[in-house]
Amino acid sequence: KKTRHYRNNIAFLDVIFNLFLGFVVLFILALIHINPPVKQENIKKKAEVLIILEWPKNSSHDVDLWIKDPHDEVVWWEEQETPGVFLARDDLGQINDTIYMPDGTKKIILLNREVLSIRTLVPGEYVVNIHMYNKRTSSETEKEVPITTELIKVNPYKILDKRNQILKFTNDEITAFRFTVTEDGKIGNISYIPEDYVFDHVSINHER
Repeated sequence: KKTRHYRNNIAFLDVIFNLFLGFVVLFILALIHINPPVKQENIKKKAEVLIILEWPKNSSHDVDLWIKDPHDEVVWWEEQETPGVFLARDDLGQINDTIYMPDGTKKIILLNREVLSIRTLVPGEYVVNIHMYNKRTSSETEKEVPITTELIKVNPYKILDKRNQILKFTNDEITAFRFTVTEDGKIGNISYIPEDYVFDHVSINHER
């Protein structure tokens, strides 16, 4: 009798377990039906190319990164996006390096960097320029402001070019590099032929 009672308990537990398992499977199927998996083609495409500008982290100077695409569309601090190019941040030097923590305390992030991302590689030539919008000090120790500009291919990751240059005065404009994109999406023909176009878009007295 004791043996039969033990077997009956095992059978009862098996039935409960199978019912529970069936409920879990049905619940998962319901979730999938409500929220179907995101298809790969529906995932928003990320950057194909990054262009990164940096200058001394403790500098108060306002340096800007510009780009002109093959359709002569220009991305800069006032026009920060076209369908294929996006300016991630307009860095004003130390002016916007201050953040406030949840407790209200102030924290300074010493980093001067602007980033352009190219999300759609349109065939043709791109021209990347750097503009000294405002040199905020005339200190003898800061007569020259060193800047570094990188051209980076994201997929697969590769630094295509890196330039170290000098800015000296407010409204200085220099070409970091220019490059072409072929019909099949390859990047090449990197050169340093200068082209000024900043003042076609912003006057010397244009204020933020």
